[in-house]
Amino acid sequence: MAKQRKSGSGFMFGLVLGIVIGAAAALLFAPQLGEDTRSQLSESSVQLRRMGREGYQTLAGQLRDRYGDAVSQGRDAYNQAKDDILTRYNKAKASS
Repeated sequence: MAKQRKSGSGFMFGLVLGIVIGAAAALLFAPQLGEDTRSQLSESSVQLRRMGREGYQTLAGQLRDRYGDAVSQGRDAYNQAKDDILTRYNKAKASS
């Protein structure tokens, strides 16, 4: 039978070797320089902020319109109910 290692040195060596090989591969196969990547990321974040601001303004406008419509419908319903109640009241008063 083969001897089994009871220490984790083999695992640690493999882990370190994997990290080193992975880092080397990442540096070799990087599609562009770090400065280029950072400038692209900053441009993207500016565009996202602009899109978010425009989206917020659009949403705020839609909410204002809906709020105005709801208030108008509420006023109309109130006036209609008030007129109906006054009409019924006046009929009841006249028939007494």
